[in-house]
Amino acid sequence: MRDLDVLVLGGGAAGLMCAIEAAKRGRKVLVIDHAKNPAEKIRISGGGRCNFTNIHCSPANFLSRNPRFCVSALKRYTQQDFLKLVEKHRISWHEKTLGQLFCDNSAKDIIRMLLSELEAAGARYSWKRTSRRLKNPTTGFPCQRPRAVAGGIACCGDRRAFDPPRWARPASAMIWPSASATT
Repeated sequence: MRDLDVLVLGGGAAGLMCAIEAAKRGRKVLVIDHAKNPAEKIRISGGGRCNFTNIHCSPANFLSRNPRFCVSALKRYTQQDFLKLVEKHRISWHEKTLGQLFCDNSAKDIIRMLLSELEAAGARYSWKRTSRRLKNPTTGFPCQRPRAVAGGIACCGDRRAFDPPRWARPASAMIWPSASATT
């Protein structure tokens, strides 16, 4: 995978989902993370059972400078869409308080599901101990039209925690491009 279209920084839930969706759209995708094992926060979430969605989630549950930002995302990929993916992989689940859905067995089921979908879509996961090579994407990871997306702290807007390079693009631009967008 010498020529990349999308470089995803971070192999957590957001990064893996972004990579899966970008690869399904025909992009050559590489996910890199500092951890050897992807999705560590998924593994420990919900007491090891992973609270993977909430069936009552709506735009009213989000705070943002732009209150309409999440509306498009939530309409294009719903809780039911994720639940169909969980059921496709035969992961048993149960509902707890206020619509919270948890795995019956282990959060590792969700991680295996995401990695399986990542592989099926043609994307790759790699871990790197250093981010030095990311400062110039054409040096470390040759890209025709470099795009990088990130989740977690990178998306929270705290530039002290993560200062993305100029070539980075918000995850929302890669996951939900407008109908007229070609990238």
